[in-house]
Amino acid sequence: MARKLQVGTKLGAYTVVSDKIEYSARGVPRYNVECPVCKNRLFAEKGNAERSKQCEKCRRKEHGMRLKEQQTGKGSDEARFWAKMYGGIKQRCENKYNPNYALYGGRGIKTKFESAASFVEYMSSRYDWQEVKAQKLQIDREDVNGHYEPGNVRMVTAEVNANNRRNNVVIKLSTGEYNSKQVIAELARIAPHVKFSRPAIERRLHKGQDIHDIVNAWDELKPQYKRGR
Repeated sequence: MARKLQVGTKLGAYTVVSDKIEYSARGVPRYNVECPVCKNRLFAEKGNAERSKQCEKCRRKEHGMRLKEQQTGKGSDEARFWAKMYGGIKQRCENKYNPNYALYGGRGIKTKFESAASFVEYMSSRYDWQEVKAQKLQIDREDVNGHYEPGNVRMVTAEVNANNRRNNVVIKLSTGEYNSKQVIAELARIAPHVKFSRPAIERRLHKGQDIHDIVNAWDELKPQYKRGR
């Protein structure tokens, strides 16, 4: 028979409110106590009550509020904007059923931000979310093989994002480095009479051909690559 506790006895943060005792399925006595947070009365084992600061109901409510804060920041439009972007990153990196998972999480790409709140704080300190939204900027990893982490994420235009891909062919010219799309634009400038195909140009660049060699050999391109043919 368990010893009854006096009303008002403290069990950790809980307070005994009656001398009633219940027994668990294991035969452990449970005392009638009051939660210090919500003032809800419940029966709890002595050891559990002494270790706890609040009841299960309060704990779940606090966890839900904390989770909501992580997902939406402070509840502002700016926080929701960045949090939604973070949610997309998490989906691409962690959800195996996401259509883009193979290009991100499937390649080992991860998000190194501890939570949505940390991502919101990082991005809001570097970008004006209204300008990002107005210019329709996209999130991009500067190192396409790197993770989503501080120092490697940035907001760029759709064109820059599309050019920063693993399968881009880069050619070095005296004026700098260019990808195949930029090379095609340069070819269109110096040889406007030719309609160059990106796959054809990439194959030639892979073979090490110079940009001027490509122009000189334009007659060798397939008829469907030429204008007016």
